[in-house]
Amino acid sequence: MGLAIGYTFEKIKPFVLSLIKCQYKGKLVLIADDNLHIPPEVKMQLDIDILFEPVFRKTIFKRLLGKLLMQKPAQTAVHNYLQANIGGFKSKFIKYFIYLYERQTARYAYYYNYLINNEVYDKILITDVRDVVFQQNPFLGLDSILAVFREAPGVKLIDQSHNRAWIEQGFGKKVLSQMASEPIFCSGTIMGTYDGILNFLRAFMKTCIEHKIPLNILGMDQGIFNYMIFCNVIPFAEKYDNGNIVLTINSELEDKMELKDKLLTYNKYTPNILHQYDRVERFNKYFYSDAYFKNEQICL
Repeated sequence: MGLAIGYTFEKIKPFVLSLIKCQYKGKLVLIADDNLHIPPEVKMQLDIDILFEPVFRKTIFKRLLGKLLMQKPAQTAVHNYLQANIGGFKSKFIKYFIYLYERQTARYAYYYNYLINNEVYDKILITDVRDVVFQQNPFLGLDSILAVFREAPGVKLIDQSHNRAWIEQGFGKKVLSQMASEPIFCSGTIMGTYDGILNFLRAFMKTCIEHKIPLNILGMDQGIFNYMIFCNVIPFAEKYDNGNIVLTINSELEDKMELKDKLLTYNKYTPNILHQYDRVERFNKYFYSDAYFKNEQICL
């Protein structure tokens, strides 16, 4: 499952077609708007549901509401309202969580709402879309209730300005000082069983409300996610090193990566999923190239 608001098919072509290349037979669910038109020949090769969701659109009203919600009295009122209605994660709470939080945070409530109202899946991946490609079945080798994936080895939370800011803005300077030397986990790829993902999503929403997380900060979900891991809010989560199932790429890892036979290896291991491949220009060009898309498995 992934949020693809504002994306055209060309923008997410590597994501979608790489699933066909690795002969994925499960369902793909994308939350999108009318920018996204999947070609019929792609739909014939992939079980894909496109959920056109107007609530995530940046309308004039939503922009004005966003400015209002930057004010502390408005944020306090919203948090008090959500706190009063969180019990049982009923539809009313979910609806307002989705509408009032910035969409990267709100998407978790949307995923939850979709999953409890649709069929039960054996395994689920909630993922970024624009900068993700698949090299093998994404669930190959996964036997965890919930799997969370570290980013680049050796990088501490304090070393990354955005991650540092999200923790401080969401949880304060004291928590930031406690987490300063922690590794960074990526909220862009989270996997698990049906129950594992649902329990994670409930814990995520509860953390937002209990800590009165700011409503309108882009990317705040990454800070919430790392706080939850650090404070053992999700004790059932299994921590995976970068490159094990998921490789989150940055330029500093480039000398350990090799592109051969249309597969990218890291330390001679082939990860199922590549995330943030656009951080290295030659990989970004390759995954959008005709050479990558030319494959007997894809009929276009």
